[in-house]
Amino acid sequence: MQANTIFLRLEGPLQAWGSHESKFGVRRTHEMPTKSAIAGLLCAALGIPRENCAQKWLPIIAKLKMGVRIDRQGVRWWDYHTVGARQKMPIAEYPNKKLDNKLTLPSPEDVLMNIESKAKTMLTRREYLCDASFLVALQGPSNIIEELHEALELPKWQLFLGRKNCPPSRPIAEHGIGNFDSPIHALSSIPLAISPESQLKDIIMWLDWVPKDPDEDIPDDVEQMYDIPVSFSPRVYSPRYIYSVVIPSASMGEDTKPYPHKLWRPSRAHADYGNSLYQQIRAKRLIMDNGLCVLCKSPATTVQHISYAHAGGNERIEELRSMCRLCHDAATMLEYGAQMGMDRIDPCEPKWRDALLAKRREIVQFRSNEKRAEIMQRKSEED
Repeated sequence: MQANTIFLRLEGPLQAWGSHESKFGVRRTHEMPTKSAIAGLLCAALGIPRENCAQKWLPIIAKLKMGVRIDRQGVRWWDYHTVGARQKMPIAEYPNKKLDNKLTLPSPEDVLMNIESKAKTMLTRREYLCDASFLVALQGPSNIIEELHEALELPKWQLFLGRKNCPPSRPIAEHGIGNFDSPIHALSSIPLAISPESQLKDIIMWLDWVPKDPDEDIPDDVEQMYDIPVSFSPRVYSPRYIYSVVIPSASMGEDTKPYPHKLWRPSRAHADYGNSLYQQIRAKRLIMDNGLCVLCKSPATTVQHISYAHAGGNERIEELRSMCRLCHDAATMLEYGAQMGMDRIDPCEPKWRDALLAKRREIVQFRSNEKRAEIMQRKSEED
């Protein structure tokens, strides 16, 4: 059976979908992707310049049925932007010398010829959706769907989630294409982009409303959006009617379980204490320091990594320091408290001496109190 539906996964750190409220210096974002934004994204994937979109593809995309599923609504964030590097901006002034003695208003042609400007920076505020995730389904002829899917898999131009500073974090065409009776059935077939711990109970979908006959009245729950692009240059839009559907997440079936999201953590170098090469360089460092702690001169029983740049078996001898267990514990606690990264505490540096000695005393006091409590507990049990 030929495919009639293409899916777009729109997910990223930031998204911004223009609306009628996005004007001038305040650029707001709509709560979900608009059809105009989807059309722009598809035309970018096809490699069609803005001036040529209206010739073929905008009328085709306008006829596709569209549905949007909101997996994660995201958090609205504002950002402060400056646009223009000493760009000449028009100002609300007109040279007095251009006015005649009768103080008549200048004509529009005169204003355009003599308008005053000043090198300045335009200040704007822009709104984004942070950590949002949407699933878009488009339905139409199979040949159109297949061509659009190929373009999304190998886009001619870079794709963005609304604005150029909003790259996607997942492949837009990752869900492929399929054949479904309606957009709502298509959107119900794809797993939710939420973590297993999410308490999401209801799923909101926004679908196109198409009248059954030209004289049918528009229902009260149907909203109107001017987001069907007729032209991108200049920008001209026609209305689209949409309505929302709320579906319980539990009704989507066992075959559409949420993605098993795992918390991503950056890889970091770590010591491999069982590595034979590490053990050899460790022994050499202890000999170099005469078997003494470099801080308190007690017998050294371990070594301290002052850098993890080559940890894991390729350590350099200058990246280690001999230490007793107490001084090593003090250094480790200070490192974790300061959330230090690759470079760690060098106990040979004078700037760390007071902090290390203070932490040593704190550890000794804690262990003394712990030992005292253990003895008291043992005595009470014996009594």
